[in-house]
Amino acid sequence: MTYAELKEQIKDYVQSEEATFLANLDVIIQLAEQRINRDVKSPDSRSTSTGTATTQTITTPSDFVMPLSLFVSIGGIETGLLLKEPSYLTEAFGVTASSAGSSGSPAYYAILSAGGGSTTILIAPSPSSSLGYTLYYYKTADTIVGADSNTTWVSNYFPQTLLYGCLVEAYTFLKGDPQMQQQYEKLYQLGLMELKNVAEDEQRMDNYRNPDSKRNIG
Repeated sequence: MTYAELKEQIKDYVQSEEATFLANLDVIIQLAEQRINRDVKSPDSRSTSTGTATTQTITTPSDFVMPLSLFVSIGGIETGLLLKEPSYLTEAFGVTASSAGSSGSPAYYAILSAGGGSTTILIAPSPSSSLGYTLYYYKTADTIVGADSNTTWVSNYFPQTLLYGCLVEAYTFLKGDPQMQQQYEKLYQLGLMELKNVAEDEQRMDNYRNPDSKRNIG
């Protein structure tokens, strides 16, 4: 389902051409997308970033939301680091954003908000030499809003879930029939269950999600 098709379906269902409603249709769609992204992480919300760690800090990509896992290459073995609170890295290894603390082979990482919307990853012990890393993470969700031909993973594979989510938001905006809104909410929840099953299957297939795993990449 494209962006143009979604807009037309929403208008057909609610049977409204009211100017304020149409002016806010993009906001309504994005609210539904945000709700879906909060309720379940679809496969296209996962991403990967690679680089080289030369200090105790790694700068996250601009679309970073939260980590899935972090691996570093140590002696040809890709080793998963364990996620900890920043205070643990500071207390155990003396690592902060401004202090390298103890050095060695990294075993832990922490997420540190740096202000201004940016996020930094701390690793500890600090690497004693440059190490390649792979960060698996949840990214800012794609939106269908934009060009009429736009699609997203959800709109392609679970169009009804997206539509019903939009209709719930539309009826809230229009202060429409509560019974119809409840019906669309039920349909949305049913679609969400199917989406969750697919997302969980994808999760189970991602071996890198196990922070204790090691992979030989030599």
